[in-house]
Amino acid sequence: MAGLVLTGGIFRSRKIERYADGRDGVTLRPTSGKVRQALFNILQNRLTGSRFLDLFAGSGSVGLEAAGRGASLVDLVECHPGIFKTLGKNVKKLSPENVRIRKSDAISFCSRAKVQNQLYDIVFADPPFTRDFSGLDKQLLPLVADKGCCVIQFPSGISPDWLSSIDNLKKYGESSLAFFYN
Repeated sequence: MAGLVLTGGIFRSRKIERYADGRDGVTLRPTSGKVRQALFNILQNRLTGSRFLDLFAGSGSVGLEAAGRGASLVDLVECHPGIFKTLGKNVKKLSPENVRIRKSDAISFCSRAKVQNQLYDIVFADPPFTRDFSGLDKQLLPLVADKGCCVIQFPSGISPDWLSSIDNLKKYGESSLAFFYN
């Protein structure tokens, strides 16, 4: 398995595993180091002490960086069995005390969290780029605490139905980050 290098915080320069692409027809596209650095530069004033939700967590690179950069709680949500196993290995390797992994479909997790009135200061979602992004904002925004934000990573070449309601947009090659602020 190829590795990923974390770009900042107490886990800076630490390598984590990446799920082996194609083994079962699943291709994992981790958030690049450049996009992660840009994301955390934008979120730096919001991160310390925050409750951070990483949906479609994959290898966990975004959530683990959030944990290492000062988030007080990080929930990593992933449903694919093989990817979830790799995620578990990465969390075990770094042993952050503030990270919980959840084996669940992201939308189902959001529905349960909404019913339980579970809120996060930062909600980050990086769904597979092959996914339909329609209505994704309506699933995520109810989980954002007052003065919090939601970030959705999506392919730069598409225009999701919620694009006109975002507060900020940053493009990094084939990936874009949409920001919603409460």
